[in-house]
Amino acid sequence: MAVPNSILVMRGLRISLAAGVAVVAMVVSGCGVAAPKNVASVDGVGVSMDDVDTVARDPLSQLVSKDAVEFKLPGDAARNALMFELTRAAWVAEAKRWGLDLESVRSEAEKDLQSQLDASSEPIELSDHMREAYVESTAARLLLDERFAKLDPDNEADLRKIYEMSPALWDRTCAWILTVPDGTESEVQKLADSGMRFDNIAKRVDGTTLAAQPNDGCLSRTSIPVDLREGISQLALGKAKIFETDFGGTPVKYLIKVISRSQLTFAESKQDLTQIVTALQQSGPSAWISTRVAEAQVDPRFASAVTLGSSGEPTLVAPLGPIQPSSNQPQVQVDGSGL
Repeated sequence: MAVPNSILVMRGLRISLAAGVAVVAMVVSGCGVAAPKNVASVDGVGVSMDDVDTVARDPLSQLVSKDAVEFKLPGDAARNALMFELTRAAWVAEAKRWGLDLESVRSEAEKDLQSQLDASSEPIELSDHMREAYVESTAARLLLDERFAKLDPDNEADLRKIYEMSPALWDRTCAWILTVPDGTESEVQKLADSGMRFDNIAKRVDGTTLAAQPNDGCLSRTSIPVDLREGISQLALGKAKIFETDFGGTPVKYLIKVISRSQLTFAESKQDLTQIVTALQQSGPSAWISTRVAEAQVDPRFASAVTLGSSGEPTLVAPLGPIQPSSNQPQVQVDGSGL
């Protein structure tokens, strides 16, 4: 069945959004949800297990075959459905944060949907939930497209709103970071403990590379890999420690010494904010919405983290083990297949 791309991308199951410039890369680890009935939330808009189950089983999504066991979802299907719902929730939440009235353009969004359904060569079956999700998201997108086109980098109110919406961007860590090849861990750790500067260690130990130093600028919380974020935040100032992370399937080790931590004030962030607002005014809200999805709170049974890929698209990272049913959600189980 040929489905217009502007309705849904089949099997990817996300509302089609215009490609936007990735202005910032905001990544936040899943850490639970605000309400027991929700398995995720974005800026106060929740996603329930019933929502996820409905989307996964909708005839349009084709995430679960018709003969799938009732009340049981494969892990990959659950995450794809959840990503669709998180994207919808992010558009709706953002419109509300800007004080926009979705009902004011609802008829326009409904006409847009119907025109695409009429243009299909074959009948498209939409559940009530999917229809409402599309209309709601389209209404939010129409309003936000208009609002973001009016953003003004010289308007302090616009700058302050973006600043207040993105606290993780202004959480800065100044640190020395050195890549550590296998077999050199003990040597570089001893040299760091002796007080040797990291740039001198890089010159002394073959294969090591100075990846960052405080003079180059401090790291925002969002720029630190998810699996390193907690460890680095707990590292005592001035103490060097080796951390390991996965980089494209390859383990990479870093020696890190944090020099300082700070939260930039609005005044200190103004130059960055001006650049961000200018980019958003030119490219529209899509990239910003991706950053909001990456700020989502997600039940760790579904994902260990939300991350932005190189293209700026948010992705749910599979949990370390199979997704287990929650006592709060006995009616739907999610198994580990596809993890």
